[in-house]
Amino acid sequence: DDVLAAHREANGGAWPRRVACVLWGGESIRTRGVAIAQVFCLLGVRVKYDSRGNASELELIPSSELGRPRIDVLVQTSGQFRDAFGAKIEAIDRAVRLAAEAEDDAFPNFVRENVAKIAERLVSENGTQPKEAAELATARVFGSTNALSYGTGIMRLVERGDLWNDETEVAERYLANMSGVYRDASRWGTPVKGLLEYNLDGTELMLQSRSSNVLGPAKLDHVYEFATLATAVRAKTGSDPKIWFDDLRSPTKPRVETARAALREELRTTLWNPKYLKGLQREGAGAAASTAKTVRNLYGWNVAQPETIDASVWEETTAVFVDDARGLGIREWFETQNPAALQDMTAVMLETVRKGYWDAAPETVEKIAKLHAELVAKHGASGSYETTGNKKLIEFIGTLPLGEAGDAYRAEIERATTPPQAPPIQGLALTEITENAEKTSESDTTSTDASERRRALLVFAVLLGVVAAGFCVGEARR
Repeated sequence: DDVLAAHREANGGAWPRRVACVLWGGESIRTRGVAIAQVFCLLGVRVKYDSRGNASELELIPSSELGRPRIDVLVQTSGQFRDAFGAKIEAIDRAVRLAAEAEDDAFPNFVRENVAKIAERLVSENGTQPKEAAELATARVFGSTNALSYGTGIMRLVERGDLWNDETEVAERYLANMSGVYRDASRWGTPVKGLLEYNLDGTELMLQSRSSNVLGPAKLDHVYEFATLATAVRAKTGSDPKIWFDDLRSPTKPRVETARAALREELRTTLWNPKYLKGLQREGAGAAASTAKTVRNLYGWNVAQPETIDASVWEETTAVFVDDARGLGIREWFETQNPAALQDMTAVMLETVRKGYWDAAPETVEKIAKLHAELVAKHGASGSYETTGNKKLIEFIGTLPLGEAGDAYRAEIERATTPPQAPPIQGLALTEITENAEKTSESDTTSTDASERRRALLVFAVLLGVVAAGFCVGEARR
């Protein structure tokens, strides 16, 4: 209700027509199915319980009791949720069908309206038969097109910015990987051309639960991974859905917050927090690597939804890790424990600039580039994709003033990115076979054969002797 109220307040009282919901297995277990209940609530459907308190069936909430439109949903399932809660997926599918069939008219029924639009597009754009189109138009649960795989398969592309030039390419990959339809045994991970794309229309909000005190949206890359659905919505519809988290870390004080607010809260308490960083400095190379991973995730959020990570986030991150604004000896710690991690962090910052997600001041870019070059020159290239794999980023860095370390940096990158030369294959010398050599070979063969025959006769004689001795001993015992 808080999310819907916030949306209406920001949109002149208008209700959202569709809400995308991300369902994870672990989250559903820890929160006891809060996200599933939200899907039912949006649709205006509730669970009926029998006398023993067991869920028995679903029923429509009357329009007069609901007091608002039936809001359509788009559900993205993770592999873990799919495997652990197959029955819940089928229940969501039944709930969508119920909502689509509701004929109450006290308030709009966005579910029914969208079903009709999707069925029409399936027929007109895909050539689907009307009967099949009507059946497919109620599908709302999508996930991996391979029912044996997990995740979206999108992170490898997102984090390698030189492999794509436009977010549309990321969106297309996401749609291709996550367009599997999940509803029952007849359709379990079955991709249907265009169906997921048609369900993006009208998606104005995204919801995901958050119950972990350890891993937040900045630390855990899978959060931005599923938020990349917003990239697909932007690419296909032109609108950018607002991303919200159900913050359920405190069971007695649940709340909702935007992705932007959640990320800033996490960054203030971890990545930018001197007390937290001092604790990290008591750890080793793994702590430095996890810090670099968090910075990489910020870039991922820039791709998923640019408005969540603005210039101030990158400027503060630069102040902490490049300028050492907290006075923690950050560079010395990284160089002692894991210089490759700081190389990768500075490379990610520069890639964010190169891709246009951060319009940093020239002096800031130069400062980051010089630190990156010094680290590579002093410690050698890390070998990561950020430092040595992204050719476009390497070219971009090469255009920047790198100071005294510039020549050494370029030489090291050249060394690290040049494939090793295989040693030349030595040819085999051919020896001329003469008549005498052939006779010698024949003589050697004859000699070898004679030797083998003598050895065989000797073995046979020994065995015969053993058998004879055994026979004599046996006769003596009798």
